[in-house]
Amino acid sequence: MAAENSYHSCFSGSSRIKSPPLNISVSDSPNRTAPQSRVIILLLILCIIIGLVTLGFVVIDQIADTSSEGIDVVVQLAGNDVQVTLLPGGKVNQITGLNVYVDGHSLPNPSVVHDPLVGSSIQFAGVAKDVTGYEFVVVEATFTDGTQTIIEYARMRFS
Repeated sequence: MAAENSYHSCFSGSSRIKSPPLNISVSDSPNRTAPQSRVIILLLILCIIIGLVTLGFVVIDQIADTSSEGIDVVVQLAGNDVQVTLLPGGKVNQITGLNVYVDGHSLPNPSVVHDPLVGSSIQFAGVAKDVTGYEFVVVEATFTDGTQTIIEYARMRFS
């Protein structure tokens, strides 16, 4: 009978079986990241930032270093015309032709000057016609070996 009472008391609603307490800490929760995961995420973010900064420097260098040939150029606006002056020095004596255009604006007849004179102003007529606001004037040189290189990329205000 004693066995029946213990059996009856175990499964009756009057007495409950106590289970051991669950010892779950916050760090054991599957919704939290482990400290190693945080370090990996931080390193990935740091690598992405370093990569973007490096890419920015490369792009800036490409934009700012358009006159890498050691050629100094002066670009001026005169109404609808653009005046270009090649200054002595560098590879300026190897230039066989100049092409000037406004970036994003096509010309029906490209403005090309063959055998430009160093030190004198060269006028490119009508290059700035119908251009307003701030735009880039691009000066492209052709050299004796046939290569073409942008030697000036000047931002100017057109009216």
